[in-house]
Amino acid sequence: MSEGAGRAWRFCIRDMIVFAGNVLDYTRGMDQPSFVANRLV
Repeated sequence: MSEGAGRAWRFCIRDMIVFAGNVLDYTRGMDQPSFVANRLV
């Protein structure tokens, strides 16, 4: 990532970690067939 891109790369990685945690929370308790069948997720 270039220096002129705005935010430091550490913030982008932190955002990705938070996003991944949100996805895990949202899909908790779902198996793959129910995940695939649910168009909302």
